[in-house]
Amino acid sequence: MCTSCAAWDGRDCSRSRRGRGGCRPSLEGSLRRLGTDHVDLYWLHVWDDITPAEEVLQGMADLVRVGKVRYHGLCNTPAWFTVQVATLAHAHGLPAPVALQMEYSLVSRDIEREHVRAARELGLGIVPWSPLAVGFLNGKYNRDQSPAADAGRLAQASTPSSSAHARPTSWRRTWPRPTTASPTMPRAGSTRSVHPSSATPTGSSPVR
Repeated sequence: MCTSCAAWDGRDCSRSRRGRGGCRPSLEGSLRRLGTDHVDLYWLHVWDDITPAEEVLQGMADLVRVGKVRYHGLCNTPAWFTVQVATLAHAHGLPAPVALQMEYSLVSRDIEREHVRAARELGLGIVPWSPLAVGFLNGKYNRDQSPAADAGRLAQASTPSSSAHARPTSWRRTWPRPTTASPTMPRAGSTRSVHPSSATPTGSSPVR
């Protein structure tokens, strides 16, 4: 049985739950809902980019020590942060993460650059999420059919949103177009201004 630390909402840094005691309330709520006194695997779901690795590790180690968590893992964390947490655990004799959960599919293989090798060296298991690319690989979407409004994450990413942060549908037409009155820049060693389009590197000819 596994669960994860509640996600940070991305708006208020003070509400981050990745600190030493931050994940405990989230875990207590999960245990209450699951009707158990411990979980086998507890994920740190998405690092907040703020909490130091030492504090994250100590918080997870505390939960393991009191018996509420047997093992802990990292989810969607940068490779360097994963290595830092694991290295600190081994150096200080603390419970180290045992698994790494990352997006991995035939169309999303970014983890092969660093995460796979890091996991192999550190002895971490890799648990892929979205192996079918939110339905893209099993034929849920095609070129001639727009995804339905409730067809999952891919549909939400491809349809306009009513949120204040949504990108306008005509965003490609909202960029300012260049005008004839372009700024000028001085040529090195000269006080005369030169139009950017006429500046040519020394020893080369303009591209025709």
